[in-house]
Amino acid sequence: MADKQTNFGTRLFFRLFISLFVFIGSVITCIVFYLNSIVFGMEFSPDDFTRRSFTYRKLPVLNWVLSGIEHETLTNDFEKSLVKDGLITVSIPPNQTWHLYHESRALQPAESDARFLVRHLNLESKDTEFRYYWEWWNDEHPDLAKVFWPEIAQMARDEMYLAIPEVMTMAMSLKHQKKKPDTEKFSEELYELIAGSYQRFGTIDQANGKNERAKLRLDRAQEYLSK
Repeated sequence: MADKQTNFGTRLFFRLFISLFVFIGSVITCIVFYLNSIVFGMEFSPDDFTRRSFTYRKLPVLNWVLSGIEHETLTNDFEKSLVKDGLITVSIPPNQTWHLYHESRALQPAESDARFLVRHLNLESKDTEFRYYWEWWNDEHPDLAKVFWPEIAQMARDEMYLAIPEVMTMAMSLKHQKKKPDTEKFSEELYELIAGSYQRFGTIDQANGKNERAKLRLDRAQEYLSK
């Protein structure tokens, strides 16, 4: 009789242990799924140089969207000044263009090409505190800024983000020149550099069978060479 009671107690304990283990495992799984359902990202619009974040919940594996998308404006003061000062022309189509530059789902971050421009727009000046580098650059080279920023905007609208750092580095190199840069010479060097970028990327697109984009980029290269 005692052995039967002992065996019953052992089985009961074992069942309770398994049930508790399954319960805790289920709770942990639900928590992991819930946390991993949070999708956060940031986008840049080349149409008006604005930025925004987005957040929503999407169930992993099943890809069920659990909530609506919430947006928050991220545009900084410098980006606003480019429009306010007339350095870029706002061109918003019926469906505004948004290019992803960062997205993360828990521990799975992903970045896209627009980040190469956004990083420059966020760049802070080392010489002057609390100022963006390109804000300082515009103040130092107001005539060049009128030539420079419309071309950066055009490159962004053509999704030439991978080529933008080279162009911006060229403009940054003016800081080390003792003489005041000549606007006409700067424009020639700028157009030549941009033309080369369009030609290079257009050729790559052509080789990859992306004929429509290749044509746009190769035609754009000829436009810059003829300026």
